Amino acid sequence: MKRPSIKQALILKLSIISIFTIGLSYVSLSTIWTLRSNAEQIGNFWMERLVTAREIKGNFLNLKLVYAQYLLDGTAKDVVWHLIIRMRPFRQVMALNLRFFGAIFAA
Repeated sequence: MKRPSIKQALILKLSIISIFTIGLSYVSLSTIWTLRSNAEQIGNFWMERLVTAREIKGNFLNLKLVYAQYLLDGTAKDVVWHLIIRMRPFRQVMALNLRFFGAIFAA
């Protein structure tokens, strides 16, 4: 049996290295593509919901502040002022809740 020439041995070894490099490149590119699509999903879908949740949390904190001020103030004039003017954030919070939960369950 005849031994392969140096040229044939080098071609075989370089072909194996090339195939290995191509396979590794394919795995890397498919992983990068998966990460990119996951990042797009987070950016497009979940970030909007997180911003809405933060707004709702801020409005609830405003509502707690209004309740605390309502409890601290005792005059009838202040009570009417709180109920008419300062309870506006409560209606906004309820509207945000409906929009937020509607967006979550509609998706």
